[in-house]
Amino acid sequence: MFHVYERGGVNVIDVSRDLDIASSGALLSAIELAAGMPYRRTVVNLIDCKFCDSTGLSVLVRAKRRLGSRVVIVGPSRREGRRVFELTELSEALALCATLEEAMTIPPRIARSNGGLNERIA
Repeated sequence: MFHVYERGGVNVIDVSRDLDIASSGALLSAIELAAGMPYRRTVVNLIDCKFCDSTGLSVLVRAKRRLGSRVVIVGPSRREGRRVFELTELSEALALCATLEEAMTIPPRIARSNGGLNERIA
């Protein structure tokens, strides 16, 4: 369901489908797989994701809490996909990047360790 690969010493998970209750378990598995790979950083690429519901957001929040600055989230690029992140104010907490290239160049120590998630989400 999700393509997990290494690029330039970073684990990348491409999400090219809707991220909802039907697919969130597979994304969680992909994140766990990437976390166990030899490279410390993991990028979840949502550029081609058209829709993300609360279940998908929950998986991303859990990944950020567990991996801290080791996980970077890209996208979604489409306005309708990005709206849920803006409405829930998670675009700031998850430190979304606009492009995969941008995410690949962020030094791990600059990304916030928990993105302020412990303060915002009970």
